[in-house]
Amino acid sequence: MSIRASHILVAGIVLLAGGCAPLSPEEKLRWDLMEDVYWDAAHECAGHYYTVRLARVSRDGDLQVDLAAESRSELRQFTACYWEGIRQRVDARRQKSLPVPEPFNLQPGVDAD
Repeated sequence: MSIRASHILVAGIVLLAGGCAPLSPEEKLRWDLMEDVYWDAAHECAGHYYTVRLARVSRDGDLQVDLAAESRSELRQFTACYWEGIRQRVDARRQKSLPVPEPFNLQPGVDAD
């Protein structure tokens, strides 16, 4: 199963667990932003830093990553890449007049095991 497919599966399970209640516009926007901004930025940077494996992305952008042995030194570079990717995606959304809630977390936490 692809990473994106597993992400959609998790979102579907969360919706079912919530009693199939429809999402409010704010909740739908947060889910869309998690995928379009946070997830895509994290996935792109993980492609540049092969010692970093994504474990979890939260709705507010906080990341949980797994690091290969002796690769903690790359965490700072990965985090800078992630934050820059978020900024670029948010700027692109704003230029297209797509909604971005204020305030928006441009520098979420990145924790490694």
